[in-house]
Amino acid sequence: MAAPDTAKLIVLDRSKAKTLLNDPRLNDFKVLVVVNNPSDARFVVENANHVDLVNIGNFGKVDKDATRKRINDNLLLNDQDIADLKAIAAKGIKVEYQLVPDQGKTSLDQIISQEAN
Repeated sequence: MAAPDTAKLIVLDRSKAKTLLNDPRLNDFKVLVVVNNPSDARFVVENANHVDLVNIGNFGKVDKDATRKRINDNLLLNDQDIADLKAIAAKGIKVEYQLVPDQGKTSLDQIISQEAN
C-alpha cells in the first residue's frame, strides 16, 4: 500500500488499531480506515471513537466464499456480512456502497433490498 506525501499510512492488527483509533491526538485529523471485511468494520465501529461512515466499496470479489451472493458487479455479501453491516447501522452510523467518488452512493437499505432480489 502507498500513500501520498501529505498522508501517513499505518498497517495495524486489531489490538493496535483499537489503541491508536482511540488516541485523543487523532481528534484533529481525518482518518481513513481500510479493512478486509464487514466483520473488521464492525470491530472498528465497536472499538473506536468518531466513526461517522462505513463505505463497503469493493468487497467479496477476491474471496471465493460460496455463501456470498452477488449484489452487483463489485459487491458480494453473505448473511454474516449483512448482519455485521446492520449492527453498524444500528449504532447510528451511515453504511453505504460507493466504488469511486464520482459514482452515486447506495444506502444499506438499498443494498439489502438488492440482495433480496
